[in-house]
Amino acid sequence: MGKKEKEGYPFAKLEDSNLFGQSSEFYGISGDDNTIIGKSFVGEDDPCRNRKKITTADRVRDFEIKIVEFRKILERCGIHSAKTDYVIGADPINGVPSIFCVTDRVEGETLGELKSLSKETIGTMDGIYAKMIDELLDSYEQDGYFWYDIKNDQFMYGIAPGDTGANLYLIDTDPNVFKWDDPDMEKESGLNRRQMLDNRLRNIAAEILGLESVVDEKKSAFPKTREKLGQAGIKIRPIS
Repeated sequence: MGKKEKEGYPFAKLEDSNLFGQSSEFYGISGDDNTIIGKSFVGEDDPCRNRKKITTADRVRDFEIKIVEFRKILERCGIHSAKTDYVIGADPINGVPSIFCVTDRVEGETLGELKSLSKETIGTMDGIYAKMIDELLDSYEQDGYFWYDIKNDQFMYGIAPGDTGANLYLIDTDPNVFKWDDPDMEKESGLNRRQMLDNRLRNIAAEILGLESVVDEKKSAFPKTREKLGQAGIKIRPIS
């Protein structure tokens, strides 16, 4: 049996951890069905990062910078995210300092789960992925921050608290961004900078192929993204 949360803690771990993916821990607040809480480790025994020991204060400062850079990337790429607040508190199991992403729950299906896509959604995602390619290339040239976690399952077409209709949201708002000149990035990934860039571009190619699999008019789907990938030297499967 796994460890349980301490008695009296204000929220409990959600069993449906596939809400945003397998790698994070998610919690809910008793009596509040509109909020999801994701945990990001902060303590010196941080199990998510194979790095040298860092202090909690240093980790918090690093996280604060990442929040700012992550939000800049989302704004430049025209990505609408679920409303999120970031707070620091104690881990509900071992009590070490942790940062929590307190996010509005969006009810709907991720793009990876949808069996069909509207032309509007296709156009929106084509624009987002095309801008994300420019963002990756620009940040690579400038040794800036890049968003690592780009995939269809991070986006949900659904309804958040207060909505009158469905919208397209980025639902995983953990600021998973890194700097290209971070020496630990190469050590942890096993890839050099150029390999990491190609890896991220090929990831986008794989994501649009996944979306195209549920699109009827494939010849008109994601032209901007395909053009940007071609300019970046990434060859992908021809449109059928």
